[in-house]
Amino acid sequence: MNVWVEQGDILFYLSRSGSFDENNTLLKQGRFRLKLQPDLFLDAVDFRQQLRLNDGYVSISCNGVEVQLWADVFRPVVHVEVKSEKRVSAEIAY
Repeated sequence: MNVWVEQGDILFYLSRSGSFDENNTLLKQGRFRLKLQPDLFLDAVDFRQQLRLNDGYVSISCNGVEVQLWADVFRPVVHVEVKSEKRVSAEIAY
């Protein structure tokens, strides 16, 4: 996965080994946009995005909310976990 934050949304591309085209280019399977309400990055003071390589996930935290993304190695599934003390709703689009 490629994971980044853009205009208050978390975006990520998916790829899979063996997804090559006729020019031997590794193709992306799709782009996802995760939108959180209320906006997690509005008035961001303590933004942090980390790749936790030993544990195998990406962590994005800001304003007391943490989002973790990781891929399941045994099934074609991406997990998105949102930890927050306040109520947060999420919307995802492909």
